[in-house]
Amino acid sequence: MHSYRLILAVAVIAILAVGADLASRSAVQPSAPSLPLDLKNLMPASWEIIPGKYLQCDFEDSPAGNPQWLVLYRYDKTSGDDEGSIGGIVFATEANSQPQQAGATSPYQPVLLVPYRLLPDINGGKGQGYLGGRDATIDLYPAQMPGQPCKAQEITIFGYDAGSEPTRLSIFRWDPDAHSYQGVNFVGDAHVSATWNVERPQPITHVLTYNRADDRSSLCVVRGYNLPPRSGSGQVALAAEENPDDYTIDFCSGAPADPFYPEAVVVALLRGADPPAAGSPTGASYLIPGALDAAVSDLPDLAAFRNGGRAAARILTVVNPGALGPSSAPGRPFPTPSSATGSDSWWQSGQPADVRTIFVLNGMQHDVTWHLVNLADQSIAADSHWRVQSVSVQ
Repeated sequence: MHSYRLILAVAVIAILAVGADLASRSAVQPSAPSLPLDLKNLMPASWEIIPGKYLQCDFEDSPAGNPQWLVLYRYDKTSGDDEGSIGGIVFATEANSQPQQAGATSPYQPVLLVPYRLLPDINGGKGQGYLGGRDATIDLYPAQMPGQPCKAQEITIFGYDAGSEPTRLSIFRWDPDAHSYQGVNFVGDAHVSATWNVERPQPITHVLTYNRADDRSSLCVVRGYNLPPRSGSGQVALAAEENPDDYTIDFCSGAPADPFYPEAVVVALLRGADPPAAGSPTGASYLIPGALDAAVSDLPDLAAFRNGGRAAARILTVVNPGALGPSSAPGRPFPTPSSATGSDSWWQSGQPADVRTIFVLNGMQHDVTWHLVNLADQSIAADSHWRVQSVSVQ
């Protein structure tokens, strides 16, 4: 695949100097007070170079050791407070293979300064989109060692649209055969996460994306992707394969201490969380004592949900009531178990809620309906709590 070039290659007569200090897998600091060449003149006037978001490194394993400049910039800015989107470009110095014209008096061998887009780019080979909205950070693999010149096989850029968690992850590698940068781009409107060994940095091999479900309990659809590892120092094409075993429904930012809605209580239970004992009518459990007794005979694996520190189940579907209708059933006192702390004057509502789930546990898929009741303290300042009263196995 041919690289998409912003502008015609510009002839220059000096090779860029090496010497940028990089932060290992962290936000890049300014590599110099200013870029050594006025690269802004080689970019569209509507682009804005982001201060400090540029660095010099050899991304192409250049035989001549010529480093490249990676520059992040803002584009598509609009009126008001909108800062636009963040894009990235790599400028590489390449020898001019064209012979000099007769009569040329320059004592220097001309070189070309060639721009390669990362994102945005309309061509294939690296995904579509942009690198970030509010902010972006650059990480390299392998990280630069102190006192050593920078040589990296991968460029990793985390993008932030809002909040403190990244919502975009873009990874690029130089492909000498295609003579361009190839890459993959992951987006999670809640956040994305990647797996690597921080103590001994390794290339990213596993990515999770969290995209918000259209629900009332801040649930996300989680998908996982595997990236093939490198074989030695050789270049391999970047391709992400979805791992179906990673698919699940989970909280976008972790389970609340004691969720408000009944389906959120079930998701917390299935994902291995428990409520704090303090102020809970059932202690550190979402289960009313004896809630699983009848169902365990049909599905012994359910017994695991009685225990703290259990493994999370992989949730495939959650079906819950949107609202509760009027009920004439009166409330009644709820006997507080000995494991509970706080008030001993709990009442049980006469309005139950059923939440149906399909989940995978121990490699087996199960269809289970959870029957929950609402428990409330008589104190006017106390919140109510949904708890599982019984379970039906389909």
